[in-house]
Amino acid sequence: DDMTTPQTTRRHVMFAIVLVWLLVCGGLAWATHSVIQLERKEARDAAEKAYREDLMLAIYRIHDVVAPILWLESGRPFEHYRYEYKPAEARNQKTNVDVSRTTLVPSPLQLVPSTPWILMHFMVSESDRWHSPQAPAFDGSAMSAIAMDPDVRARMARPENWLTALRDSYTLSSLFNVLDAAGDEGAESDIALGPVRRFDRLLENHPKEQCISSNVLLENLDIKSWSPTTGVDASGCIEVERSPMEPVWVDLAADESMYLAFVRFVHPKGPGFCILQGVLIDWNRLRATLEAEIADIFPSARLVPVPPDANASPESAMLSLPIRLETGRPTQVPESARLGGLNLGLAVTWLATLAALIAITYGTFRYVTIIERRMRFVAAVTHELRTPLTTFQLYTDLLSGDAAKDPERRREYIETLRGESKRLARLVENVLAYSRMGARTPKLDRRRIMPAELLEAVRSETAGRCDAANKQLVIDNRCRHDVAVDTDSEFVVQILSNLVDNACKYSSGAEDRRIWLSTSDGPDNSVVFEVEDAGPGVAQADRREIFRPFRRGRTADAEGLSGMGLGLALSRYWAECLGGRLTLGHGRQNGVHLARFELSLPCEPVG
Repeated sequence: DDMTTPQTTRRHVMFAIVLVWLLVCGGLAWATHSVIQLERKEARDAAEKAYREDLMLAIYRIHDVVAPILWLESGRPFEHYRYEYKPAEARNQKTNVDVSRTTLVPSPLQLVPSTPWILMHFMVSESDRWHSPQAPAFDGSAMSAIAMDPDVRARMARPENWLTALRDSYTLSSLFNVLDAAGDEGAESDIALGPVRRFDRLLENHPKEQCISSNVLLENLDIKSWSPTTGVDASGCIEVERSPMEPVWVDLAADESMYLAFVRFVHPKGPGFCILQGVLIDWNRLRATLEAEIADIFPSARLVPVPPDANASPESAMLSLPIRLETGRPTQVPESARLGGLNLGLAVTWLATLAALIAITYGTFRYVTIIERRMRFVAAVTHELRTPLTTFQLYTDLLSGDAAKDPERRREYIETLRGESKRLARLVENVLAYSRMGARTPKLDRRRIMPAELLEAVRSETAGRCDAANKQLVIDNRCRHDVAVDTDSEFVVQILSNLVDNACKYSSGAEDRRIWLSTSDGPDNSVVFEVEDAGPGVAQADRREIFRPFRRGRTADAEGLSGMGLGLALSRYWAECLGGRLTLGHGRQNGVHLARFELSLPCEPVG
């Protein structure tokens, strides 16, 4: 029962410590997970925000490059798309006579634009005739630019070559359909309804009207099939509507290179005709220009054409071009970058928490160990004191009674009381020695002494105990005669006496009644004292346990042998104070069992 209470207390403490560890580590793990998730979300949001800001900046840069050209082209007068055109009003400076019907003015677009990615301007009339201000007297005999080798095309293609490529690939109606799909998605696209109705919505949003003299208008727009039956006077004026430029992709004979066109329609009210005008763009050159413009933001960006039937992401779609921006940069930040500083903070927190838990656990077990030691101390001392006190009471009563009148019995009772008093004195001395153990180093009375003298002192000290246990102490001195030990002989005799006393106690059932006490020369200038018996020895599991205070082997507990379990703990402590060591091993006489205790002390030769 005395041992059950400490074990139960230790189990309860273990359960409490494990529970504390689980609660603290579990809570910290949950908090760590939440913090990491929050940090990752904040990092993702910050990365997404930065990405969107860079994306919008890149899109606006692209728009700033294209929009001025697009607005410039949208604002051009429709008559500039002929190589030479009739002015709306022209008078002779001398006679002030109207000469607009006979005067031709060169188009300002006759020169190929200096912008490298603009190939040419073009116009297709209601009778599918193609014109370009950069291609005078176009008769369609020029080689198509697409038929040229790509290297030759880049160096030598002229506007008439590009106009031939457009003429070979599109008609007015088919180009209307392309423009319809790109610029008026969702509107009615039946060709039978006519192009005018398909662009009503654009005209509502971008009304551009002007009244032009009919003969000037018909000449400049190359309208041949108009007649007065339409209800419009040929000498009067006709209102003209112009739509804004709409970007469309043109497929020039399935060429691998992409070409972009900004196209608008011109609609004279009354005749009911629509004429398309536009500018042809070399997409590869334009793309290179735009990608260079945003290279500092997205070094690996790519601009990808978007077909009319594709849905581009609103975030990456351009404001003025049917393209999308593929940045080549992930929106997610790497784990190492997003948690760099947080990892250090969490690591410090975990280390501090674990250090605190380890310190608490260590302190708790130290405290429990002290409590257990006190409980064992109280239990052992109470148990050991009970026997001599009971003996004192019993033999005192006998001495005071009639049995004490017999001299022989009286002498026997007195010897018993004397033995119990010595036992009680040893018990008290051990308790006092244990109370001082570790508090301060015992004061040593060192002197030079021969090993043989120590052996004789132990024989004299333990003679009575050996006789009482029916044991024979065998002394064997194998040391050289010129070796002495500089030590406190009282402590050495006390250690060896404790070992002999334990040998008498724990080998009581052995057939061989001998106990061997020997000394020999050890390694490193030492003297080794050995105490060995023929008993069962110490169990392997108890090899370290028996040197702890108030701990005894399982054999002692099972057989109910007396003792507090302080002898070996004090002996090892005293041995260390003397500069030696006390160990347990297999003996020379009883090598099967752990029955040999070895005390090693430093020595010096006798000078």
